[in-house]
This record gives sequence, C-alpha cells and structure tokens, in this order.
Amino acid sequence: MAFEVKCGKADYLHSQKNHMMFQAEGHKHADAHCTLCSRDIHDLPPEKERELRDTLREAGSPLVGMLPRKNEIDQSCLGFIRQGEEEKL
Repeated sequence: MAFEVKCGKADYLHSQKNHMMFQAEGHKHADAHCTLCSRDIHDLPPEKERELRDTLREAGSPLVGMLPRKNEIDQSCLGFIRQGEEEKL
C-alpha cells in the first residue's frame, strides 16, 4: 500500500499538484495506492478540483478528500498540546 497525505487549505492543495504527481510515481509499485487530502479540496472552484483529481488519477494515485478540514486538524492538535501542558502543571 502507498499513500500520499496532504492537509491544507484549498489553494495549498492545488499548489502541491506537481509534488503529488511526483509522489504518485512511487505508488506504482504498490498493490493499492491513493492520495488522501483534507476536505478543504471541496473549497476549490469545481474546474480546479476536477483538474487536480484528473491529474492524480492519470498519475495512478486517485485523490480522496476524506480527512477533516485543516482547521479541525489544527484545533485537535492544539487541544492535544494544551492538554499535555496542563498535565505537566
């Protein structure tokens, strides 16, 4: 199995297209592979989202926007850090 994981706002995800295509090359040796990203992908204009999805599908690593949104992940991480700091007190 091979996965690329990207979390970020929509513009960041789109700007990472070339990097994700490069990573997809290494996925070709795996039996199962895809690129996972945050749901922020749905905030792109439909034509840009389709372009990114089509590009990665053609590169052999279909894009799946199933991770929580970046802001949700950030808040979870901050909560975890703060909890750890409180436990030290």
